[in-house]
Amino acid sequence: MELLSNKAHQIYYHNLIRARHFNPAFYLTSSPDILLSEPEFQPGYHFLGWYDSPTGNARITQIPHGSTGDLTLYARWEAVFYTLSYYANDSTKAQAINIPNTARIREGDTALISDCIPARPGYRFLGWNTCPDGVGMAWQPGSCLRNLSANLALYCQWLICTSE
Repeated sequence: MELLSNKAHQIYYHNLIRARHFNPAFYLTSSPDILLSEPEFQPGYHFLGWYDSPTGNARITQIPHGSTGDLTLYARWEAVFYTLSYYANDSTKAQAINIPNTARIREGDTALISDCIPARPGYRFLGWNTCPDGVGMAWQPGSCLRNLSANLALYCQWLICTSE
């Protein structure tokens, strides 16, 4: 029966984008299977896994008992984006204009609500709301959105202008 070497083998981790991880820095051939854990959460990114090269090749989830040699592992990430959509909320014949285009915002980034002011004949624009009926969260043009963590829809809020 062949004895396993107790020589320490180094594990190098790359592409961590400032994320800490708690995987070991070395292993022994006699070490039990080592299950690799994900690095800590990084805003704007989703961790895809550890790989044996920067692109392509095999995903590595563990270092099996009996492994030998130094290892280099590469973290793979995917950027996470959300959409900020604007809706005219104008179900009548008086159609709104100047509705901002949908914006794409990376998770965790700060974004500004468009400073474009919608217009609609016979109505005054009051601001934006997360609900068409105005019972949601209200926002004004130019407001900061911090730490967006989901798609967000904003609806124009209108006040009917009456002639006196």
